[in-house]
Amino acid sequence: MDYDFTFIVTGVTVEDADAVESLFDTLDATLAKAGGQHMVSITMDGPRAVDAAFHAATALRECVPGLRVIRLDRDLVGIPEISERTDRSRQNVAQWIAGERKAEHGPFPAPEGVAGRTQVWLWTEVNAWLRKHGMGDTDVTYPSREEMTEIDFALANAVSLTFKYAPTLGFDEGRQTVVRELQTTHAQTRQGTDGQSDAGPKRSACRPSGGPARTR
Repeated sequence: MDYDFTFIVTGVTVEDADAVESLFDTLDATLAKAGGQHMVSITMDGPRAVDAAFHAATALRECVPGLRVIRLDRDLVGIPEISERTDRSRQNVAQWIAGERKAEHGPFPAPEGVAGRTQVWLWTEVNAWLRKHGMGDTDVTYPSREEMTEIDFALANAVSLTFKYAPTLGFDEGRQTVVRELQTTHAQTRQGTDGQSDAGPKRSACRPSGGPARTR
């Protein structure tokens, strides 16, 4: 399944033409700046949103050394943005929100909060509602609110390793031993704290540099 992510990143800027070009040519990813923060938009496939997010984060770091993936951007939208993305009038969008139209598949999502004087919504929840009515983005899937929380938590607790090749006997075997040990240790730690293993995302975060990146 293809998932669409927008990550808040550091260690790279839109003024770095080489980084912008490398991200686009290698991963079909777009680097932009908004609200004083740098963001990378990328589409990645995976069986679950958290797996796809870790593949994306790993690929971004490998593509641009020094880039750090901080968290997901929540993509908050107001009536003007919803109107633009759906190619419907603002009046139509206001009617959806008020329950005057398109209410047969459930009410419009609750607002996330207020930006300035305008209510804003999570685009992932708006898009899910739109898809029930035959509208919205259908080519890709956005992570849900719960998946966003899981991804941000995993990113904040990820272990990232970079191995530099050394022409030494046993280098590859030693590298794999370190990775397996970290996987086992972190899995046992998570099991001890919440009774469940989080080894899946940890394995993705510890994937040695130089391996194939999963892209569209």
